Amino acid sequence: MPIRVELEQVLKRREWSMWKLSQVTGVTPSAVWRLVRHKTTSINFPTLAAICEALECEPGDVLKLEKGKKRKSTP
Repeated sequence: MPIRVELEQVLKRREWSMWKLSQVTGVTPSAVWRLVRHKTTSINFPTLAAICEALECEPGDVLKLEKGKKRKSTP
């Protein structure tokens, strides 16, 4: 996967739990868990915006492009 979710690192820096993020943002605990544990393949913009607003960060703090990883091309 060429994009890596670094939500766990952002939460640790803020000393927040996944539960607190869920409570503050309204994002379900299971959705937060999937993001932190790299068990998802997408994130919608409203969810990303809510997370960034709550954590006072930018999308680039949560999502990182993995250098050197090639995306699968679509036919």
